[in-house]
Order: sequence, then C-alpha cells, then structure tokens
Amino acid sequence: MRLSDAADRAGWRVRRDGEFSDLSLATRAGSQSLVYVSDGSSIATALQRRPAAIVTTAQAASDLPDTMPLAVADDPERSFYRLHAALTSAGFYWTDAPNRIDRTASISDRAWIAPRNVTIGAG
Repeated sequence: MRLSDAADRAGWRVRRDGEFSDLSLATRAGSQSLVYVSDGSSIATALQRRPAAIVTTAQAASDLPDTMPLAVADDPERSFYRLHAALTSAGFYWTDAPNRIDRTASISDRAWIAPRNVTIGAG
C-alpha cells in the first residue's frame, strides 16, 4: 500500500510517497513497516529500525532524511490507529481461510490441528 492510497482513510498529507506492507510501532518496525513518530524525540529510534515510511508532525518532519517516505498529520498517532482500524475491517492483516493439509503429510495422532487457518505441506 502507498501512503497516498491511505491518505483519505488516515487523515494525513503525503509529502513523499512510498510503499509499506504493514503497520508497526517504531521500536518494532521492519523494512516494510509504516510507523508513527509523535515528536522529534522518537525520530532516532524510528530511523534505527529503517522503516518503509513514517507519519509524523509537520515540525518533526524537518528532522527526517529527504529520502524517507513521509506523511504529516496534526496527530500522527491518531492517524496511524485510524488507518489500522480501517485496514483491520478491510481484512488487510488477516483473511480467515480453510485448512490446507497435503494428503501426504505425516501428522502425529497426538497432534491437535485448529479447525481453520492451518497449512501443512507434504511429508
């Protein structure tokens, strides 16, 4: 998803568009994560994790590298969680699915297999 694709749902303004595939807190971000930074004091922590994009305030945005995909909002945390709620409702994170168990899979008689969302390959 691109920052510009999420702008209306999140209520932010895109300064430098970029792509992300998940939302994460700055301290746990990965290279595909969108994170929020509420103020300048958290920027160093966020940048150490090398996220895909950041949403922050207009004031804190000036402290970010020119290459960082960036959106600005009056309340970055609120915008971040607003997008999170919209994506949760849309099935962005998880789609319930029937089990897929290969007919040649070797499964112990003692194993418990959940009724949905399990994939077991051959062997």
